[in-house]
Amino acid sequence: MSVEGTALLIDTKFVCVTCTCGLIFAVPEHVRQRWRETGASFHCPMGHSLSYKESEVGQLRKQLERTERERTWAQENAKAERNAREITERRLIGQKAAKTRLRNRIKNGVCPCCTRSFTNLREHIKTKHPDFKADEDVQSGSAGAPHSGNG
Repeated sequence: MSVEGTALLIDTKFVCVTCTCGLIFAVPEHVRQRWRETGASFHCPMGHSLSYKESEVGQLRKQLERTERERTWAQENAKAERNAREITERRLIGQKAAKTRLRNRIKNGVCPCCTRSFTNLREHIKTKHPDFKADEDVQSGSAGAPHSGNG
């Protein structure tokens, strides 16, 4: 069966495109419109590479996508910063509580190193635990832990 000489009715509008080599060729209008909107590259029948400058619509679409990515990143970053702040606040509250407990134990005459009670705690610490520094032990979290000194 031969189709030679068969007439076709095509309901597609074609537009002419002129290449830099001077060749004029036709493409469907919707294809050319897509090329213009996206700035896509295409080739003339002779193989020359061509492209349209991206349209304003395409540029605005890319800008909107970029803005959305930046907004999403900013929201995620803000959430991470809030979480970090909350963790730091809880840690500070814990350190303050440990320091307060240590201070109260010391006020009551309990040695922070060996946890024994003394009426003259200052003299006990000076003689039995000369290397003890209360601030360092509170910050490191070892307050109230047994000390290597003999008591």
